[in-house]
Amino acid sequence: MVINGVVVAARVTDENKEKKKREKSELKAFAEASRPDIQEVKNGPENPPLTINKIPGTDRIQLLLNVDSQFLVDAKAMRSQEEEAAVDFVFKYGLALTAMGLLDAAKKTPEWEIDDAGCRKQIEGTVAGVARVIVPLCLSLPQKLPKLSKAA
Repeated sequence: MVINGVVVAARVTDENKEKKKREKSELKAFAEASRPDIQEVKNGPENPPLTINKIPGTDRIQLLLNVDSQFLVDAKAMRSQEEEAAVDFVFKYGLALTAMGLLDAAKKTPEWEIDDAGCRKQIEGTVAGVARVIVPLCLSLPQKLPKLSKAA
């Protein structure tokens, strides 16, 4: 067996250039005012599953996901132990994405300019309603996907 190859000098990279490129992309991602800061908190089962706060001194929004929510506890009780990770995933990301979509729509309305705190409270209520149904709905979807029918 014969192997043909060429040996060349190692590629020289400018570490400072790479570092600046990484820093620039990280800053760009967090500079976006519409991208909320999402944190998991333990607020107890009696508190809402998601709270929306405005970060003081900025236009940024903070989403606080209550991982002690009774809705999450109930969703876990309805599923097997093996599905706990899926339940957590659907609950947390489903609520966060729902809130982000509602916030994006609300920010384009005149009501947001007049009373953004009221709009945030209204969205929290809507998200609480979604919290009741998101896990059973999302985890039942794979069984309900349409099947490809064979044409006769």
